[in-house]
Amino acid sequence: MARNRHEERAREQAQHLSREPGRAADLARRATDRATRFQGRLGEGLDDLRALARLVGAWARGEYRQVPVASIVAALGALIYFLMPLDAIPDFIVAMGFMDDLAVAARVVHHIRSDLADFRAWEESATAAQGSEPDV
Repeated sequence: MARNRHEERAREQAQHLSREPGRAADLARRATDRATRFQGRLGEGLDDLRALARLVGAWARGEYRQVPVASIVAALGALIYFLMPLDAIPDFIVAMGFMDDLAVAARVVHHIRSDLADFRAWEESATAAQGSEPDV
């Protein structure tokens, strides 16, 4: 699934983080914070990044475990890639810096679409039952 050396590095780190839920939860929080900070530059990809972060966060907290580890590793890889400031297209390049990050996230969302749809359905039912917004 990796397309460049940065994606390969993110995938390897994701493999390790999938065995460390506490660190995975922290990564999800950092990715959400970064996505919020740069939301104007992320456009439609913002929703996908936030959904991946929510999935990883819920999994890491043990709230949602009905997802294959492979999907968690893929989501972690996309979030790690998003947090890398120097990747295939460095994030400081105006108008283009997040294009590769969003492409990686979109590929992951496409790859795990049924798992993500199941998570979103679970999230909606859990949110409705609690009457609150989902946590990251």
